[in-house]
Amino acid sequence: MSKQLTAIIIILILFLILGGVFGYFYFRSDSSDTTPTSNPRPTVAGDAGFPVGEQTGVRSNEQGVSINTNDNIESSDDADSFIISGVGDSLTAPRRLVNIPVAGMTVYNNIIGQTVVRYIERETGHTEDHPIDESAPSRVTDTTIPKVFNAVFGKGGEAVVLQEFTDEINSIGTVYAEVVKAKSADAPPTAQILGDPNLATVVGSLEGSLLPDSVQSVAVSPDGKSFLYMDASSDGGVALVAPADRTKLDKPVTAFASKLSEWVPDWPVSNTLTFTTKASANLPGFMYITSVANKSSRLLLKNIPGLTAKMSPDGQLVVYAENVGTGFSASVYSVAKDRSTRLSLRTLPEKCVWSKKSGSTLYCAVPVSVPAGIYPDDWYMGFTLFNDELWRVDTVSGETTRLSTTGNQDMIKLILDDKEENIFWINKADSTVWTLQLLN
Repeated sequence: MSKQLTAIIIILILFLILGGVFGYFYFRSDSSDTTPTSNPRPTVAGDAGFPVGEQTGVRSNEQGVSINTNDNIESSDDADSFIISGVGDSLTAPRRLVNIPVAGMTVYNNIIGQTVVRYIERETGHTEDHPIDESAPSRVTDTTIPKVFNAVFGKGGEAVVLQEFTDEINSIGTVYAEVVKAKSADAPPTAQILGDPNLATVVGSLEGSLLPDSVQSVAVSPDGKSFLYMDASSDGGVALVAPADRTKLDKPVTAFASKLSEWVPDWPVSNTLTFTTKASANLPGFMYITSVANKSSRLLLKNIPGLTAKMSPDGQLVVYAENVGTGFSASVYSVAKDRSTRLSLRTLPEKCVWSKKSGSTLYCAVPVSVPAGIYPDDWYMGFTLFNDELWRVDTVSGETTRLSTTGNQDMIKLILDDKEENIFWINKADSTVWTLQLLN
């Protein structure tokens, strides 16, 4: 056999070997890749932070992102779990209504039937109105109150409690104020125009009084006619109730007193107040309900780590969250049954609003993923920002529907208009106001 023929045979053998290796890896890769090329991946229950079935705990994976598992939750006859039973086929898109930072907002209907968002600018304390079907806001007051970080409105936005950072270190100032409309003969029209170039309004002012420097938290009654102030001192905390009337602020009524000073108050029902200990992952949390009429208090939830909670408008249910490992979980507590039910969603009550039309319905912003951390502390302090989706959940039937993605927003202070046709929220990342039309 010639050397030339031998060389050709060797080359052919090498070619066949390389071809076999190539074919092996090609077909092996092709058979293991089952991802469809023409259809998007379907939404599953694990999306948007939702556990599948009863996998309700969380743990972190190698990338430090919380994933769903039931490793940290013990099964109990006293706790149930909801399952995702529906996902919206037509998701609507949210839109930004206010593109400057705000300290707080409320929603009301004006005299011509428009749905209006009234808000306080963070930097100036100025009040503005923005009808949701108009392209620009109008100035309501031009009283300057700088560095406002929180604003709680009364009914119709005519009264508001403002909290501002003062020049003193670690000190805040609290102001009760009312919107006073200016007379057209006494004040020039504002430059803010709505629609018709010939239409202008007159800018009013905020008039009110300073509240004690020791006021830390504020809540408003369901009818917006009274406010609740949490006054903290070295001796503990006292909750004071006062009417939304600047002439009667000097005679508040004590509604709750405690040797602890760190309480978060809420006024969900006309005759019911709630007080929840300020949440921290490393501390057991407690929630009390107090009758406005007879001042009696009752312990509702106890010894829950990282407890944060929100009661429904009918006083029958409480949505609450607790620290679980490196994440958190959400549950609903029935006051009448004295029983907690684990939700299929993983969120915080600060990201939820109860429907007033249906006492069992919640609208919640739900993080798509939850980085491993210490909750709710990391989120409170701004170490973590979430990318939320908006969901609706019936806490009785378990029917749960995704309403919208939000485009990398951390949603807080959710509110509904009176007809519950629109929902509004503040993006925690930049304090702008967004809205979404609800499709029933």
